This record gives sequence, structure tokens and C-alpha cells, in this order.
Amino acid sequence: DEAMLRRFSVKINFRLPNKSERGDLLRSFLSHKKDGLVDWANLDLGQVAEMTANLSPALLETIVERASMLSIQEKTIINTDLMFRAFERATLGLTDRATTADKHKQRERVALHELGHFFMQIDPYLRQGMALADVKKQSHLLKISTESVSKLGALGYVLQSGDDVALRTLEELEQDVIVLYGGVAAEELFYGARGISVGSQNDIEKATKLLNLMVNRLSMYSRSKIDYTQLRQEGSGEHTLRQVEDKSDELYSYTLGAIGDYKAIIESVKDTLLDQYVLSKDAVFALLEERRDLLLPHACAARGASLKLCVESAVIA
Repeated sequence: DEAMLRRFSVKINFRLPNKSERGDLLRSFLSHKKDGLVDWANLDLGQVAEMTANLSPALLETIVERASMLSIQEKTIINTDLMFRAFERATLGLTDRATTADKHKQRERVALHELGHFFMQIDPYLRQGMALADVKKQSHLLKISTESVSKLGALGYVLQSGDDVALRTLEELEQDVIVLYGGVAAEELFYGARGISVGSQNDIEKATKLLNLMVNRLSMYSRSKIDYTQLRQEGSGEHTLRQVEDKSDELYSYTLGAIGDYKAIIESVKDTLLDQYVLSKDAVFALLEERRDLLLPHACAARGASLKLCVESAVIA
């Protein structure tokens, strides 16, 4: 009630905890558990704090409580692996394999879609010539899954840890859009333009929101720094719509070209993902190490440079 809030002379706003504070909060919540329930020797709170970026103290407590429930159900003690599963359960909800177990073609499409997201996420690092060990350190990947999530209405997902970066640059926002386009681009690569599915609806909604932010609200591609959303009634909508469409076309075209460099490795990893349903970060990078000859490093440099040129020219336009 706004009227009630106005009666309070002092209002205190709380920010979300950073990594160090999340670690302290998790330790505090876990310390209240019964003796012997927490395996402190095999619990890496730093790793758990990293994967829970941008979560509130209340959600951190929920994860700890979920871990306690899992430990009771499974008659085990809380360690890093159990906290990871509790985090997944608290943020995603229940997952299952029965929904698509007998639908191989659907599962194959989901696997290709999710791998498309993953490869576009690590694409900038590979194009810089980073070693796979360094790419693994940079990647926020936690797991790739073809299990369905009823809470999200999704038939698969890429689970990633967040980061504490609040101020994102134009280049980083464009990379976010490219990662979102990675799924539908992978579908087009393997099934053709008329073979893409409705599975990318949520990705496209998020990409559109980011493009709207960059073009309409922040005017990142113009020397005139204007919030066009305030001028819509003045007839600026058509001009900015064209800008959004042009930038979307540019970034999607880049994504489609870039994902083609990974076609062989995607097809190879896809078979393992379909067989196991879920691949952890360690498992994914172990597969990449085994099949590094399929990563086509010689195809990387030119495409990465062209995207940078696009960004630089956009800034001075």
C-alpha cells in the first residue's frame, strides 16, 4: 500500500549478497543443522556460492532446506553434490525423462538446441585461441540436460551459474543475444530454415527484450543518446523497429554462421547426450578434450574479428 509506505520516514533497501556474503550465509544456515548432517570436508562453499549468484538470502535458505530434505530422503549427508542438486531442484523444480523417453526425434532436436546454446556461450573464448582448460574456467556451465522441466514447460535446458556483474557492456549484451539465438540456429543448421520449432519461443522473447533495451532504451547504436520509448507517440517507433530488426538479423546471421563451425562436434556430443540424458560440465569438457580435432580452431579467428568490427562501427555510427 503506497499510502501506508509514505508514513514511514526511513526506508532501508537491501542489495543481493555478493559471492563472499553468500558463502557466509550458506555456512550460517548449514551450521544450524544437526551434528553429522553436513560433510564439511567434502563441501566446497565457494563453489556453491559461485553457482548461486543473484539469489537472495531467502532463496539460499530454501536451497539449504531442500538439501536437508534430500539428505533425509536419501539417507546421506550434505556435500557439494547434494547442494548442487538442491540448487537445481529449488530453481528449476522436478525434472523427468518419461515425457520424451519414447520420442527420439524430439529428444534429438532438444539435444541439438541445447548444445547450440552451449557452443555459442564458449564461442568467444575458443575464437580467442584459449586452451580448453581455460575455456572451462571461464564457462558458467553447470550441466546440459534433455530431461523435461514441467515448471518451465521445457523439454531440456542448459543450467548455468550466474555472475555478479551488474553493468553489462554493449559487446556483452550482444553476446547474450547470440547465446540465446544459439538454440534456434542449431535447429536451422541441422533441419533447415523451415525445420525450426517453437522450442525457441522463450529464447526469442528474451533476445527481443535485450535488443529493445539496446536500441530503444539505451540508444547504444546512435550518437544521440535518447530513450526512444518516451518518444513513441511522436512517431519514432517505425525507425527504431527497423533498427531492432536490422540488429537482430545481423546477430542471428553471425550466430548461424558461427554455429556451422561446430557442426561436427555438436553431432558427436549429441549422441552421448542422448544416451546419458544429462552431461555435467566435467563430462562435456572431457568429451571436447577427446574430440578437440573437431573444434576447427582454424575457422575461428576471422569470424570473431568481424563481430568486433561490427561492434566498433556501431558505437561510432
